[in-house]
Amino acid sequence: MKQKNLFVINPKSFRRKNGQERFRSEVQGYFSAHGGDYSIEVSRFPRAATGIIQRQAQQIPEDTKLRIFAVGGDGILFDCLNGMFGLDDVELELGAIPYGNTNDFVSAFGKGKTALFRDIGKQVSGGVIPTDVIHGYSVYALNVVTLGIESAAIHNSVKFVRDNENVFRVPRWANRFSFIATGMAALFDKAIRSQYYEITTDEGEVFARRFVCVNIANGPCYGGNLTVNPAALPNDGYLDIVLGDDVGVLLDILRTAKFLRGDGVYGDPFTYRRVKSINIRSDQSLLINMDGESFFDTNMKFELLPKAISFVAPDGIQYEQRVTLP
Repeated sequence: MKQKNLFVINPKSFRRKNGQERFRSEVQGYFSAHGGDYSIEVSRFPRAATGIIQRQAQQIPEDTKLRIFAVGGDGILFDCLNGMFGLDDVELELGAIPYGNTNDFVSAFGKGKTALFRDIGKQVSGGVIPTDVIHGYSVYALNVVTLGIESAAIHNSVKFVRDNENVFRVPRWANRFSFIATGMAALFDKAIRSQYYEITTDEGEVFARRFVCVNIANGPCYGGNLTVNPAALPNDGYLDIVLGDDVGVLLDILRTAKFLRGDGVYGDPFTYRRVKSINIRSDQSLLINMDGESFFDTNMKFELLPKAISFVAPDGIQYEQRVTLP
């Protein structure tokens, strides 16, 4: 089967002024030397990638698959993922070329892989890994769903970057600092601390009490490549959930500092489960974050779609099993 390569660029992801032009030249140079079919498109506003992918898919010949590369960070990867669903008549594959402020899902392959994922030749010729996807509402996520202090931290740190990216270039360390600082500040938010949850797993287990954090992970990292839920593996057929009890402000500050630092906290006062789906309900509106995108609701279900997409793995690398929990 032939392969069409579609590069969807988030132009705000490049740190250097001429970064996008250099990337374009690299792609053009590779295909000039090796041949192959490709297109380069620019996503100029949120969700633009969805329309780009649908248009490209409609033009694909029957004997050709479309390999989509999200060029940027987790935001453009989220957009490309959601643009793939509903296109059942076309064989689609998804890859990531990391240039963003955060490239958390790529971290599921381990540390120090950025250069490999930026290698155009290895991306174009690489194999794929059947990969699980989180589904909630009509939205799809590759990496993580959060509620409570984590959700507030991600929401506010993403807002900080988006509000300032047209004013000055936000350094990556500032993004991580913003995430930790806003997460700690959220501990003093009475609305978050008093939030009451009714959580039911697919096994029928019910948790009904206050939680300061709810982490539903398909991948191990978030918040600027912090390894928060290291048991998570994106192709194991399970969601790894961590529920953090409210145990008082002082203890929560110490416990949450460790959690947001990316130390991977399991055990009391955290509850850990592996599930295939989870229902969450609250009488008060919940701030939900799915791979950096925020939503509000009082009743929701998140389920794992096993092996829902094929994710490009350059040079045959695999997802990294960081820890194994029962």
